[in-house]
Amino acid sequence: MPTSDLEKIEKQIAQLKARKSKIKARQRQAEKRRDTQRKIVIGATLIAHAELHPEWREHLWKILNENVQRPYDRELLGLEPIQAKETAQ
Repeated sequence: MPTSDLEKIEKQIAQLKARKSKIKARQRQAEKRRDTQRKIVIGATLIAHAELHPEWREHLWKILNENVQRPYDRELLGLEPIQAKETAQ
């Protein structure tokens, strides 16, 4: 039984939607990679600057201590856990 023109068009639409979805997923993945790379460059720049300028290093650590919330991230940076910090005050 031959496929009608409408069925052919519906199949093409479904294929195009699937293709569009894959393209959008690739774009999101590429943007996430670019965002990660930007963060790496910014972080490396801040670390290098902190190594050269001790007064700024103290300011950077204060910012990190006030803003980094996740326990894993705090541990990674050598910061006190938030609970211990709050208890000590």
